[in-house]
Amino acid sequence: MARFEFVALECVEQQEFGADEIIVEIGGAQAFPEVGQHMKFRSGTVLVNEASTASMDELRPLLRAKGAVRVPDYDGVDAFVERFIPAMGLVIRVVELDFPVSRNDEIGKVLVSAVPSGRVITKDLTGSGAHYKLHYRVVPDSEGSTPDA
Repeated sequence: MARFEFVALECVEQQEFGADEIIVEIGGAQAFPEVGQHMKFRSGTVLVNEASTASMDELRPLLRAKGAVRVPDYDGVDAFVERFIPAMGLVIRVVELDFPVSRNDEIGKVLVSAVPSGRVITKDLTGSGAHYKLHYRVVPDSEGSTPDA
């Protein structure tokens, strides 16, 4: 068994003029930010989980980015930054909100497998004319923990 650990979400190229209104869904439900909210991303914005267990060599460039923003504290943030991965995998989806004006745009999604890795994994998300990078780790599940509800 393993757990997904969010490390960072980096906006390389935004989709919309001004800023993208971003949410992250995990397993089909909004996990970041709080339900009913969104976070504005512009090219160069990097949302970083400074509590990640990634090495400082992996975290330092993300934390030092000009647009670095720490993951804010909110009710439910723990389920965003670390989540049990079921045997069939866990879908992480990044969405740019347009509703109610038009349909929301999927920037990309990743199927995270339950195979632990000793390093940060980076996936490019390039849907709807945008370019984002999702940085995450898959860590062994700690003894005695139970799957997330």
